[in-house]
Amino acid sequence: MKFTAALLCAGTPALVLALPPSGASQVVPRQSTTLATVVKAELTGDGCPPNSWTFSQHPENLQNAVIGLDKFLVQVQKGTNLPDIPSSEREKRCDIAWYIQYPVGCTMLDFQNRFDTFVDIAGELQAKVRVSYVPQTGSVTPNTPQELVFKYTQTGDMNQLSVASGRIEVPDKDHSLLKFTVSTRGFVEHLSGDGGAVWQLQSLNLLLMNQRAC
Repeated sequence: MKFTAALLCAGTPALVLALPPSGASQVVPRQSTTLATVVKAELTGDGCPPNSWTFSQHPENLQNAVIGLDKFLVQVQKGTNLPDIPSSEREKRCDIAWYIQYPVGCTMLDFQNRFDTFVDIAGELQAKVRVSYVPQTGSVTPNTPQELVFKYTQTGDMNQLSVASGRIEVPDKDHSLLKFTVSTRGFVEHLSGDGGAVWQLQSLNLLLMNQRAC
């Protein structure tokens, strides 16, 4: 609710000052045309153990960065006379925490994630990647997990895109380096019959797109 303070002077009309509600947050105007940039990444999970991943970036395009992965591999086999694969190999997880430097103020942008994979599926199985986006502050749409599906008709190197839209508010320079976490779960589902599946996440490419003031 708004409230007003009136200053009354003899012979002059009242001057009315509109004051903001107590405790209301104010959006800081974007103070620069500088683009948000990817600074570094930290990874945790059985699909990306230490010394199994790399971070790379071109110095002339800091809105883009790539994580290379060596150990994010899921596989399963079903059928007579086929060697059994431990259940621990049927699902892997990795949380990629991207550190992004934002300009002070409110920024709208799109986070494009490209999953580069190798797929080899025989029989009625399918590989899935379930992806969730968690910003350190601000909001992201969609805010529910997305699912990428690789079906049993697919073989070879393939990629799929997943895009989230964000609204990030930075109050000052001391709070401008923020985490954007991509939680990734890869697994294989056996639908019916005999067969086997191998699915490997080889790299994850992040691109910051369509940056603008709120």
